[in-house]
Amino acid sequence: SGTAKPASDGWLDALDPVLYPSDRRGSKAAPGCPMFGEDTVLERTEQASRSTGSAVRPGLHRPAVGTHSVVFWDPSALGLDKEDDAGQRQQKILAVDDKGVVAKEGIEQHGAWRRDHDAAIANGSVPTLVVRTVTEEKSAPSASGSPAPEIVFESTASTRKARPHGKRFGILVHAMLAAVPLDGDAAAIADASRIQARILGASDDETAAARDAVAAALAHPLLARARAAVRIERETALMLRASDGALVEGVVDLAFLEEGAGWTVVDFKTDVEIAGRKDDYARQIDAYARAIAAATGQPAKGALLAV
Repeated sequence: SGTAKPASDGWLDALDPVLYPSDRRGSKAAPGCPMFGEDTVLERTEQASRSTGSAVRPGLHRPAVGTHSVVFWDPSALGLDKEDDAGQRQQKILAVDDKGVVAKEGIEQHGAWRRDHDAAIANGSVPTLVVRTVTEEKSAPSASGSPAPEIVFESTASTRKARPHGKRFGILVHAMLAAVPLDGDAAAIADASRIQARILGASDDETAAARDAVAAALAHPLLARARAAVRIERETALMLRASDGALVEGVVDLAFLEEGAGWTVVDFKTDVEIAGRKDDYARQIDAYARAIAAATGQPAKGALLAV
């Protein structure tokens, strides 16, 4: 016809056929929506290109293309320009009334809440159950000022000053004494030393010294008594309720029960010099002995064996 199609005004114009209806004023009531007015434009200026009569009427429409429906809203039905009244509500709550009653009650309620809050935190900060290791028991409040219990101190014939020492060596000796049978021979000691040394990364000097220490321990009369005992416990976990209510837990190296004599609890030590720590060690071993006596109903005494 010679009449050119007007150029598109924007890239969204391509959606017009699936959004806009052919009959802009033929809307229906939209289910679930409020009652709409007659215009989809909130404010229309005098320079607007379309009047109310030519604008899309709010409501449910069938677009020009497609089988779907489109709802055009009336902006006047929306709660526009609403301001948050939370600040005003809080101001009303905190505002002082004529006689100050509301404000006074609020202050008292807040003070009561603060006291309860602080009391809850204080109560929650106090442990309901205190657990200590036997090693820590020597410095516990229940042990302060108390005399060291009577503990038998024994020593093997092993040479200590010239051999390796330190935490790893002590762990190695304890691990071997836990693994080697009480009647184990040199071959059993060597097997245990090889395995435990590899686990701990011990040096050859530490391994050789540990073999000598374990052999000397097995030859000691305390271990001979253990071999003849009616019951033996090795590397046994123990737990005891202390006088201050705390639970004291630890692992005893060796305990054996002799007919008519009760239990003997043996703790192995690899210290080069024990004299300066006798009292501390005595309290530790005494805790083991008291735990075994309480658990079995049999008397128990402690012994420290320097290996």
